[in-house]
Amino acid sequence: DIMIASEAVESIEAIVEVQGCIEPVAEACAPFVMSVLQNPDKYVCTQVESVMELLSKIIRRPPGSAAYSGPLLDPVFPTLMLVMLQSSNEDVVQPGCDCLRSYLREARDETLAATI
Repeated sequence: DIMIASEAVESIEAIVEVQGCIEPVAEACAPFVMSVLQNPDKYVCTQVESVMELLSKIIRRPPGSAAYSGPLLDPVFPTLMLVMLQSSNEDVVQPGCDCLRSYLREARDETLAATI
């Protein structure tokens, strides 16, 4: 349901602002995020879009925080790149670009070291 997905993203956005909460949230979300990114055709576009928005919210760090280096970096970033390279659906590409921008802005060195 799109309404539930939207509320979930907003709730997680508020939770990750609390110091010390981002790592447990990222660990809990990682399996679902990977499942959606590895099989985007099995999900409705709005679900894929919500997952990418969720991913962007987790990757973005509050000002002054250390760069993100959690479980959504090593396995998820290369998978996100493959989805972006293979997708022709604008409803997936647009939030994917926003998500990639978050990775590049918040975890630049870690992202550049990733292999695809």
